[in-house]
Amino acid sequence: SHRCGDDDQQRDDVSRVYISVDPDSAIKGNPSLAGRCLRAGSMQHAAACMVAERILTSFIDQESFQPLSQNQFDEVGDLLNPRQTVVYLQHGVLHADLSHYIPYDRRAIDFAVVSTTLEEETMPAKYNYPQQSLIPCGMPRFDRLTSGRQERRILFAPSWRKYLTPIDNSGKEPEKWRDDQ
Repeated sequence: SHRCGDDDQQRDDVSRVYISVDPDSAIKGNPSLAGRCLRAGSMQHAAACMVAERILTSFIDQESFQPLSQNQFDEVGDLLNPRQTVVYLQHGVLHADLSHYIPYDRRAIDFAVVSTTLEEETMPAKYNYPQQSLIPCGMPRFDRLTSGRQERRILFAPSWRKYLTPIDNSGKEPEKWRDDQ
């Protein structure tokens, strides 16, 4: 919830509620969240989940976004908004084998946001996600860097994703990344 600055500024007809393990801290960092930032696992969180039409979550475990036990869920599941969809905001490039953790048939999600071609290929092939359940978005956090302006910049963006970096094992910069071309 402390990272929702851009989303919180949207002017549309969407009623937004944010969930945090520390709502007081989140509200202190972003006072506009007052009254809309709920404690994770609270009754208010459960109530908000019951009526939500869309749940966007960066955590795939159902108990992270649906704070009801399985018994409670079985008792009140019919009260859920029938149009509710859960969107998993896959927040990292898949770099490890998670076949025991994120298979589509073991998760209560409807859609998954993917940021790379690798994810778009891996999610159906390895984790059984239907192609129509994937939402390819690229890496929007870099949009401002490529907004069409032609100016020189220095970008320091370390990554643990070696296959996304332009430097090969020799440490030499590939020709396509050289500035003098």
